[in-house]
Amino acid sequence: MNHQHHISHIKEVLQSFHPLKEESLNQLLDLVQIKPYKKGEYFQKEYTPAINIGILIQGALMVRRFEEDGTENVVYFNTPDKTPFVGVLESLIKQEDSITQIQAFTESYIGSIKYQDLQNLYSTNIEINSLGRKLIEHHYLIALEQGRYRKSNDDKKKFLILLEKHPIVLELCKKQDVANYIGCTPPSFTRLLKTIEHSENLPFGKSS
Repeated sequence: MNHQHHISHIKEVLQSFHPLKEESLNQLLDLVQIKPYKKGEYFQKEYTPAINIGILIQGALMVRRFEEDGTENVVYFNTPDKTPFVGVLESLIKQEDSITQIQAFTESYIGSIKYQDLQNLYSTNIEINSLGRKLIEHHYLIALEQGRYRKSNDDKKKFLILLEKHPIVLELCKKQDVANYIGCTPPSFTRLLKTIEHSENLPFGKSS
């Protein structure tokens, strides 16, 4: 996939999310930098300030939150088709260190823009200002959905939702990370798999 294909993908995502006139779209794209991420590389490290917001073009990312009690929770997955927008809005808005980590778990490409550059465009372009508002609303709704997801006691239902939304996660993620996301222990997750029909054919690529 070459640079022009990456740009075309970003255009498609933006236009489907919030249509922009060509002039506004080009203003935004002029500020976008496309960067490859190797497996294991970080888009955002924990305990450092967030600077960029991005669109995932290819690959998959894991979002992990570091809680005050010392626990680490997998809270989100980014995939291009379902959850392409990448960033830690809490850190960006508050201009504080992020307690969230975003890591590629397969080779990935992200088109990113400095959040401050985006803020500067808000004051001069009403279309991009509307885009920013919709982006914040989008992330707010995602946060609500994730909160409800984690509070559910039905691990099987949560697993099937994950399977439907992000099947690539099952191919590439460690089982312990999937168990953490669902909110159960690895042994409980192993038992859960055995209760699901044809579980032996699920496409896990990692066993630990």
